[in-house]
Order: sequence, then C-alpha cells, then structure tokens
Amino acid sequence: MKSWAFVAMFVSVGAMAACTVKSTDTGGSGGSGGSTTTSSSSGKTTTSSSKAASTAASTAAGGDCASMPNFQSCAQCEQMNHQAGAMVYNDLVVCVICNECYTVCDGATAGCPSAPAMKGTCDGAAADMMACKANMTGCQDCSLAGSCKPKLDACQKDQDCVDFDTAIQACPQ
Repeated sequence: MKSWAFVAMFVSVGAMAACTVKSTDTGGSGGSGGSTTTSSSSGKTTTSSSKAASTAASTAAGGDCASMPNFQSCAQCEQMNHQAGAMVYNDLVVCVICNECYTVCDGATAGCPSAPAMKGTCDGAAADMMACKANMTGCQDCSLAGSCKPKLDACQKDQDCVDFDTAIQACPQ
C-alpha cells in the first residue's frame, strides 16, 4: 500500500472522537527492497526501517502487535492481521486528513501525498491541531458527519475495519 494515515477514532459505535494523527509509508526504499515508516504526531516525525516491518511480520504471525516498540511497527503488524479492514480504514482516514482537513490537520506532515484541489468545507486557514481534533467542533468530527460519513459508515459496517481500529488503539503512542 502506498501511504497510510491513522486517526485514532472509535468507529465501532460511531463515536466520532479523533485523537492523534499518525502516518505510515510502507513504500520501498530504493534498491534495497526495504521499507520505511513514518509517524507524525503534533509535528514530530520519526522514521524506522524495514527491520520494524520484519519484526511486525513475525509478531503478526503469532504474537501480540501491541507489544511492538512503537506505533509504526504495531500498526504495520495489525495491518497484516486485518488487511481488508485496514484498506477500508485507510480510505476513511484519507478522506478526513488528506481531503477534508488537509490544512488544519497538517496533511503534509501526516503523510498525505499532496494537497487536495479544493479545500474541504470543514478545513481552516492554517495548521491547528486543536481545531483539527477538537471534539464536536473540530475538522475531523465535521468531516465525519459530512462528506466523509459514507467512508465512516463503510468502516462501521466492515467488522475487519472495526477490528483494525480497535487493535491500533492498543498500539503504543
């Protein structure tokens, strides 16, 4: 998969509480065949190499992903455990962070490939993580109630997406 952006939201019961923005890029790293992962929260970005991916693969094969040392490797591990659900979840997060809330949620730092052609109706003028994730009034909640609602509904109706969301809530922050 190309770019992953994770928004901690509890989709199983429809509560639209957004917490943090994380992204993971599992694309190749040139000729080495490895991968890199990036996590961003409040402007801090960390990167790890394909070693985390191989550890995630072995953990997904029979261990507890939440025991992984960081969010990136844990989310990668859970992606392997919930492949179909992770794709549905990714569609939801891309809608929220990369399309509707790109500016206020700092989509560039969150791992979005580019700014949307048109600013979302819930978006603001500048990056503002408080406005991004404020409960009930933030851009994420606004987009989940508006243009991203079909993606939220799709995730809520897909048990593997709900399971993926639940699983990554246990990942280390």
